[in-house]
Amino acid sequence: MGAISNGVLLLGFALTSEMVGSFPLAMMFMFGLGTTQMLYTTGTMGSIQLSVDDRVRGRVLGVYGIVWGTQPLSGTQAAFLSQFFGVAVAVALGGVAIITMAVVAVAVNPSLRQLRTDPPTQE
Repeated sequence: MGAISNGVLLLGFALTSEMVGSFPLAMMFMFGLGTTQMLYTTGTMGSIQLSVDDRVRGRVLGVYGIVWGTQPLSGTQAAFLSQFFGVAVAVALGGVAIITMAVVAVAVNPSLRQLRTDPPTQE
């Protein structure tokens, strides 16, 4: 849910800057983006901690860190698109990509919909 919210807010930010031109509204979208990014990151780390076996948790978090470290490469994609279509379109396409990937991830892996938020009891 955090990724979808993040994508929707990013899309709203892009459309606001292009169509409405309201700086205060754009800042409200940015505040929401920061909030959903924190919720998404916290939820992801909690899900990994709760669902991965203790013996391999360090390895899984290492791979997660490597993947997370490639995030700046998205700037290359955004710069390429903005060169031809404008910055607002590039940002909006980033929002659409986030929403699409989140929906596909949940559709392909139904167990994501059943993640528990409470830790399992140890007996």
